[in-house]
Amino acid sequence: QVLSRGEVGTRDRWSSLRRAAGPTYWILFAVALVWVLSPLWIGPFPPLTDFGGHVQMAAIWNAIPDHSAFDALFSRNDGIFTPNILTARFAEVTEPLLDPLTALRLFTTLALASLALALAWCLRVFDRPRWLVFLSLPFLWNGMTMLGLLNYVIALPCMFVGVGLARRVGTAPRPTYYGIGLALTGMIAFYTHAIGLVFFVGMSGLTLVLSAQRRRRLLWLGALVPGTAAW
Repeated sequence: QVLSRGEVGTRDRWSSLRRAAGPTYWILFAVALVWVLSPLWIGPFPPLTDFGGHVQMAAIWNAIPDHSAFDALFSRNDGIFTPNILTARFAEVTEPLLDPLTALRLFTTLALASLALALAWCLRVFDRPRWLVFLSLPFLWNGMTMLGLLNYVIALPCMFVGVGLARRVGTAPRPTYYGIGLALTGMIAFYTHAIGLVFFVGMSGLTLVLSAQRRRRLLWLGALVPGTAAW
């Protein structure tokens, strides 16, 4: 591929910025992330609309096996292909170390931190300066976060991981591991949120179609089949 001088100069500047993204970058990234996510841990309750509903669901989910009153009113819908219950499962796994409220504070923190890391990785995959991720950090408080749709929030990092993996599948000399990763991420996206999987498939599929350097790479669209079949 022949590059113009301007394109070569741009690549060189981006390479310099990437080399500068050493320990300083990650220290600043961590500090900024802590500052952006601190409202989740300040005050008696996070300022998210549906957060209380998830706390109630997690508390009841954990109480059903031991309390006959709950057992008479509620039942666990925990089949092998049941999405949208990761918040309850996370609270169950962390009990008794954490109460449901603290567990879901931690769940949301991990979800948004994962989203920030996924965005940083996408910048690297698409050969863009990773410093640009700082522009996106305030938008971790997006509409779905503010609504408190916690299962959908954890689907967001899956979407951007899927975009990065699809790009690698289309351009890497050996795409096998990236294709396997795309299939596994699709299954994870399904379990996070059923509607989130639709966006995962659309974003990843379009990225792969636009990035494929050979037509045979389009066969890797089959990596999106397992999650779609589960859906």
